[in-house]
Amino acid sequence: LLALQCMVMRDPVMCTGDGHTYERHAIAHWLEMNKTSPLTGSSMERWDLVPNHAVRKAIAELQLELPSEEELQSSFGVPGDDGG
Repeated sequence: LLALQCMVMRDPVMCTGDGHTYERHAIAHWLEMNKTSPLTGSSMERWDLVPNHAVRKAIAELQLELPSEEELQSSFGVPGDDGG
């Protein structure tokens, strides 16, 4: 999950300044206004963003294992957005 936005990451990157993984657009936006780690609060001298292929692969595998929204709705008898 994306700590800054509580969403599943689409473009996970590791920030060299603190070693943590973030969604690229979220950490890029954070670093435009801050030069500190959003997780530790410590200042960062470097903030290069490196693609985190391992996390991207893990997310893709997890998404394949999870049921779709339609499957969940039918399993629990919840009507969809079609008004039914």
